[in-house]
This record gives sequence, C-alpha cells and structure tokens, in this order.
Amino acid sequence: MQIGIYQILKPYQRLLFLLCALSNTISKSSPVILTSGITGPPKLPLGIIVPFFYFVDDFDDDSITVEKIKVQLPSWLSTEVDTSDTQFWSERYRAPELPPWEMGRPTPALVDALAQLKLNKCRILVPGCGSGHDAAYLAQQGHIVTAVDYSPEAVALAQEKYGDIKNLTIRQSDVFNLDQNHWGHYDLIVEHTLFCAIPPQKRALLVEKWTKYLNEGGHLLAVFFVKDRKNNPPFGATEWELRQRLRKKFEFLYWTRWKQSEDWKKSVELVIYAKLWQSTPHFQ
Repeated sequence: MQIGIYQILKPYQRLLFLLCALSNTISKSSPVILTSGITGPPKLPLGIIVPFFYFVDDFDDDSITVEKIKVQLPSWLSTEVDTSDTQFWSERYRAPELPPWEMGRPTPALVDALAQLKLNKCRILVPGCGSGHDAAYLAQQGHIVTAVDYSPEAVALAQEKYGDIKNLTIRQSDVFNLDQNHWGHYDLIVEHTLFCAIPPQKRALLVEKWTKYLNEGGHLLAVFFVKDRKNNPPFGATEWELRQRLRKKFEFLYWTRWKQSEDWKKSVELVIYAKLWQSTPHFQ
C-alpha cells in the first residue's frame, strides 16, 4: 500500500484514509478522521479510535508519528473570529445584551466547590476574570486575589463594581505574559471561561503558564465546559483531553460533573481540583 495511505477493516466495509487527512483533537470520543473517496468524511466509533491511538508511534497536540513519519495535523477546533484580539472581547462587553457567560454573580459551580474544599486563606490568581464576580467572591471569603483580563472593557466593569475591595487587585493584562512578580507567587489558580475562550492552539501554553505562576505545592481549581463545540468560543473539550493535558503537571484530587448547571451549561460543567506535582508524576 502506498506510504501514508492506510485501511481500516470492518465487517462488510473497508475504509481507506490518508494520514494527512486526519484532524487534530486530543479526544477519544470526538470525530477525528477520515477521508473516504466514496462516502465523505466518516466518524470513527470509540472502538476504533482507541486502538488507533495505540497504533501510532507517538502523538502530541500538533502531530502524529507513524512508521517514523511525523505528520502535522490541522486542528479539529477552528475559529471564525480572532479571540486573541482585545477588541473582540471588549465589543462583547459593550454590546446591548450581556454576553452569555455574564451571570451577574459568581458561578454557582465554583461557590459549591469552595464550600466543600474549605480552603485556608491563600493567594489566588483569577485569569480571564471578566467583570470580576468570581474574583470578588473569593476576596470576600478572605483570600488575597489578583484578577486579570485581556479586555480593557471587562477590567473597567470589574473595577467599577469591585474596585473598593481591599484584598482584590484587578488589572488589564495578558495572562500569557505576566511579569516575574507573578512567577511562583500563587497558592491557587481559579480557571473559569478562559480555557474555552482562548485560541485552541494555545491550550498547552496556558497549562504551562498555570504551572509557572503557582508556587511549590500550589493548586488549580477549574470549571471546564465539556461539550462538542468546535467553531467559536466557548470552544468545547472532552474529559479525556483535559486529563491528558493536565496529568503530567497536576495530581487530581477532585473531579466531578456539577449536576445543577443552568441554561446552556446544563450537564457540561466539569469541576477539577488538582495539586501541582512536586516530583516526577506517577501517571494517573
């Protein structure tokens, strides 16, 4: 068979595909593949996708390696807008109707998780803070909170609402480029609606930044959206993807779907509490 062309044999069916026709997603439950000259791009069922990951020699966020040939893959997640532009987010906050993630209060999933965790007073970073509801709630619980957002409009709203809270610092900044004063500074990073908003190709870099800003033994508390949405923010993710991205950096302490989500978030909010590995991890 020609190099780069492979076949999958199924009962009464043979699928031919090119490695270069694969699309890139770290997901064992999402459609990853294929190009077929007859039927168009079929979806691989779970029973084939899992063996496929064992079949390849290696894979990462951007490529797979088969028979010592490294093939660059296009991203499964794509965007019709430039979410790295501050103007995109500022326009959402200036619009007559509030953006869908703007609830006017801290996210209930976060409030519920904090009630269970009973954290001691700590230094917390809230990246992508938006209009500041989550950050303000954390500060009101006695924590020392730094909240940052890429959008000047969002930061202005947060400062207007919560700028008088003494143990809350709100600043306009790019979470990917915080200065050395933030390195190893925080006991806890609270993630909510940033992972799903950034360009998908920057997800691995975001995880690296979390580890850089946490101190030794620091923790991550995150509310992720587990759903099939690939074209515009909030971009989807799978539990498998999240586990693969985090497991080499964090030890999972708490992992659960929150059952009381509202509206479009119904049944898609995944709450993870994890501790930064201090030594070589025993992979989970």
